Amino acid sequence: MKNTKRPGWSRLDNAAKVFPALANKKDSRVFRFACQLTEPVQKKALQQAAEQALEEFPIFTNIIRHGMFWYYLEESGKMPIVHEEDQNVCSRLYDKNEHHLLIDISYYKCRINFEIFHAMADATGALMFLKTLVVNYLKIVHPVLVHEDLSLGIDSTFREKDSDSFSQYYNKEEKNSSMSFLGEKTVPIFHFHEPSTPDFFQQVTEAEVSTRQIIAAAKQYHTTVTVFLVSLLILSIYDAMEPRDRKKAVRIMVPVNLRNYFPSATVRNFFGLIAVTYDRKKQGETLEDVIAAVAENFRRELTKEKLEKMIAGQVSLEKHMAARAIPLIFKDIGMELSGLIAGARQTMYFSNIGRITMPKALAPYVCQFDFFIGCAGRQICMCSYEDHMMVTCAGSSSPKDTERAFFRRLAEFDSDMIINTNYSGKEDWILIKSEKRFDVRNAVLHFLESVYIVRCVKSEL
Repeated sequence: MKNTKRPGWSRLDNAAKVFPALANKKDSRVFRFACQLTEPVQKKALQQAAEQALEEFPIFTNIIRHGMFWYYLEESGKMPIVHEEDQNVCSRLYDKNEHHLLIDISYYKCRINFEIFHAMADATGALMFLKTLVVNYLKIVHPVLVHEDLSLGIDSTFREKDSDSFSQYYNKEEKNSSMSFLGEKTVPIFHFHEPSTPDFFQQVTEAEVSTRQIIAAAKQYHTTVTVFLVSLLILSIYDAMEPRDRKKAVRIMVPVNLRNYFPSATVRNFFGLIAVTYDRKKQGETLEDVIAAVAENFRRELTKEKLEKMIAGQVSLEKHMAARAIPLIFKDIGMELSGLIAGARQTMYFSNIGRITMPKALAPYVCQFDFFIGCAGRQICMCSYEDHMMVTCAGSSSPKDTERAFFRRLAEFDSDMIINTNYSGKEDWILIKSEKRFDVRNAVLHFLESVYIVRCVKSEL
């Protein structure tokens, strides 16, 4: 469907408003999706495919400007220049003093990378774009595919893609604390206090496991993959804790795709957060104990009624007359302080994009997908394509005890796990200086305990 002419500017959605205030050189608020193909990427074809995809997703060519009271989006008329990967992953895209595009499209050998500033879209919206980009690219490189059914089921209009679903589903009658996003302060929460890497380089540790085996493991414990992996993560955090900290609770923040509860075709941010809090001293130390508690937490929080209250709490603060009258410079200070408070009440983030599907005709050309977020601390992200499940930990925190503990536990359920990193464990923060410096998927680097490995079994972890 042909898109009609859109206005020259538009408002940021509710969730997006905080990202320009919180983004800095330490925490870029940029995330990456990557698609691994079976053949080397052709730059010229990828540039053409990107331009075609942006005709369907013109919002991604916008830039962010700031007014007296709020940030807003403005048309740029620019197109991104596709390039071979030449910088650190999830590098900073937003700088309030500059007005660059807030997306980056690159490639390395057989991999297509798409990075985007979080204010522009959430993971679901970014994935829609990457899938469209990959389909367009493969049709250009392999013209025979033009005759195949390559529908992605994305038939929404520009207005639907660009809609603010937070405002659409805001119910002012719902009563909820407008500060609930800070997290409850009911018990002492364990929080990492660790040095960052030089220049806040994002260290990425990626584990490839069998989707079938992890699903089978989750079924063995009568639960879902997300609950199962969050439970493993909680136990891993306790494994790596100093003994004096084990009296504290662990709180994992889990993003929720609100489109699963409120119909929406937006590519902009439309997600919520639920907090999973676990106190091992009070609730038990076995995996079964943790799974039971986490599953109950999910059942309690993931209801339409609860999520409606979450939306009401977030949007009501934005719509409060007193808040609207505060100049942006003071809003930024308030949002920065809120971010610090929220961070102190959380331990870690865990984000599951779920199963990614592509048209069957593309099976000979697509190997796998990957997803992770650059952050100041650490976050685990996961997605799966066919039998390839990618579980990735990224962040600028240098100690890796928690990651090692997590992947050791995960290896118990798939001893053929493959680990890849973009850093050297032996030399701590020193990068391997080779052509593979920026390649996560193909790098053969030291991992955690200075052991050269690509294929990890339990004994090696």
